[in-house]
Amino acid sequence: MMKAPVLSLPGPGGVQYPLAAFLKSWRWSPITAVLVILCAGPGAAQAIGFEPDGDNGGGIYLPRQFTGNGSPGSGPPMFILSGGGDDVPFGAESINDTSEYALGSYTWNVIFIQDNQQRNLDDREHPKVSTEDCATINCGTVHWSESMLTSRKQRVEDAISFWNDESLDRHHPAAQLEITVNFTNDVHNEGNPFTVDDIGDTGSSVGFIDALSSIDSDYSEFTSFSTATKQFNDDIRRSENNHWAVTTFVKPYYGRASASMNGPYTKGYEDDPTWTYAHELGHIFGARDEYGSASTSGRSGYLYGYNTNAATLPDGSDNPDSVSAVMKTHGNHFISDGSNTTI
Repeated sequence: MMKAPVLSLPGPGGVQYPLAAFLKSWRWSPITAVLVILCAGPGAAQAIGFEPDGDNGGGIYLPRQFTGNGSPGSGPPMFILSGGGDDVPFGAESINDTSEYALGSYTWNVIFIQDNQQRNLDDREHPKVSTEDCATINCGTVHWSESMLTSRKQRVEDAISFWNDESLDRHHPAAQLEITVNFTNDVHNEGNPFTVDDIGDTGSSVGFIDALSSIDSDYSEFTSFSTATKQFNDDIRRSENNHWAVTTFVKPYYGRASASMNGPYTKGYEDDPTWTYAHELGHIFGARDEYGSASTSGRSGYLYGYNTNAATLPDGSDNPDSVSAVMKTHGNHFISDGSNTTI
């Protein structure tokens, strides 16, 4: 399969560098990047994933994806396929580039995990206890039930619908976000949670590698759960022919959900509502928290945008222009302008 044509620019020593990689290496504003592309001419625009839009007389360039043979497709903007027989975007072949922004096709891996450790059942977060402690407190194992799994899966589906619908309303058809869920337990464990030796307490990442190793023993070779998850995400996106992938590990007790900015994972808990799943996905796309001490001076995302809807200004005073939004207010499903500049 032939690779799509790649426009190059001269670099140090006369070496030619792909334009897409050149643009990615700098912090460009969207307008500047588009001007560079258009000044380079229609041929250059087509080479990096743009083509003239026939409905506008060829005067406006709209995003179109190129497939491996160079023919126009229907994917997100500025994506050139790597030519390796899958849909990994050009320049994002590394396992460190599996979730860059909220455009393109995503596989969202959701993994439910549990253990057989003795836990304090009178504590909503069910911390581990010793056998001796069980003589004086109410203790036992904390497992997922079928009804719990069903309801939590629906919350994940609802969070997916939120992000996909927002993209449908905001983005050109060739640049829309399309998230599909991979309930990994259904595929690899007949729908049952992965039971590992220990999943730790709230906030712990213990057991994540063990869960991945239940899918493929090769993941047991990793010492870092983050690196193992990156490799898993890359394997899944390639096998599913999607641009990106992210994984959520969900435990059967209460806790505070969290996410690694731009992936590769989020941590979830039994009590997480739909809003929490949607909020944590925002971090995967590059959006920052906007509540509490979050400052408008913070920057993130592929385009390194400012967190303009953050609750506080750089001097510590309240931001009078901050509004309720999915990255700020529990239960709110509005995407702020600040988040839109980062995702």
